[in-house]
Amino acid sequence: MSSSQSRRDFLAGASCATLFLALPACGNSTQSSGHDKPPMPLTKGPWVSLTSATSARLRFETLEARAASVTLRFDGTSQKKTPALSQKTLTYHWADALVFSAGAPPDAPGLHVLQDVAIEGLTPGQTYQWEVNLGGGDVRKGSFRAPPPASDAVRIGWIADTMYPAYKTPIASLLDAAPDVVVHGGDIQYQTNPIDTWNGLFQAMSGLNALAPLQIIVGNHEFESENEIQVMFDRLTGGQWGSSDKERYGSFRYGPALVVCLDSESSGLEDPTSAQRKWLEPLLENPGAKAVIVAFHRPLYTLSKYWRSDGASRDALHALFLKYGVRLVMSGHAHCYEHFLVDSVHYVVDGGGGALLYDPRVGAADVDAARPGESKLQLTALKSQGACTIDVAPDGSMNVKRLSASGADDAFSVTA
Repeated sequence: MSSSQSRRDFLAGASCATLFLALPACGNSTQSSGHDKPPMPLTKGPWVSLTSATSARLRFETLEARAASVTLRFDGTSQKKTPALSQKTLTYHWADALVFSAGAPPDAPGLHVLQDVAIEGLTPGQTYQWEVNLGGGDVRKGSFRAPPPASDAVRIGWIADTMYPAYKTPIASLLDAAPDVVVHGGDIQYQTNPIDTWNGLFQAMSGLNALAPLQIIVGNHEFESENEIQVMFDRLTGGQWGSSDKERYGSFRYGPALVVCLDSESSGLEDPTSAQRKWLEPLLENPGAKAVIVAFHRPLYTLSKYWRSDGASRDALHALFLKYGVRLVMSGHAHCYEHFLVDSVHYVVDGGGGALLYDPRVGAADVDAARPGESKLQLTALKSQGACTIDVAPDGSMNVKRLSASGADDAFSVTA
């Protein structure tokens, strides 16, 4: 039994969904009778992102410019860490006049302080425990597993298009599945929902973020208003790939898998002369991994209302994936679940993380009128909320499951 499987079995035995539902506002915490300073208000996190095969970053946001006390434990050792502080006074706000029913503070203007802890020299496959002491006995705890060697089987979680309150069930389902790492496929929150906030989503994911690293892909709803893309998305996720804060795309290795996270919204995904495409093609040519998963927000294949009348640029990307042996492509954006098999490439569309659902076949007749027979490429269509797990074996084969309140409502295998 692999160490990943052992960790998942332990977490499953601890009743993860029950843990999630019992979480206090804004994340895991323990209270003590300490006599230190009052706790700092915590708005987002803590969460861990993988910045390289041997480094990670623990990040959280407070409303006070006072460094929290951070402790990192692994392999019988304990290290104290002092976060680097990045202060910014924001004008961005949303739903500040409404009471968020889950208890999270609204996205309000004012001073916001990102606290960062760089974790270097990770041992492959080692489990690291972190503890963030906010003062006043408010302590947040979690752990993550460093990228393991290629000989270890791993589980990758996928969730996208998260909206309050329906995101509770997909998040809880993913929490029960205990993934080793989670990819959010974009559309963090929706300003069409007056009680949907960035703070609320981070609180809702606090249990999941205490178990696994989180890598976030950019979606179209990160561009809604008040320079949201820069002051919220870029500020919170910048540097998550270990590169420039300006890049909204990157990749990470985890066990036998290379996960390539692309920007379908702002950085020339379909333009072969763009910086993103010039970065992408050499990576696909020499991935250094048994399994390659490509992920981005806006789907190439869909029979939902987001189907594309012009398939030329899409077909060029599909040819690129075929050329370099990509077998699984994940997307969100359409609020439903679709599974396509196009030649040897599996395309999964799962934007069922909580947003209002779409009919996954509403565009079928129009698609077939434009490109006869294309609708037959869709193997599964589900109008339901959910998330996905991707189990990657050492030989590069994959098992994909779609999870909903009733369990796995689609499952398929991807050969090595």
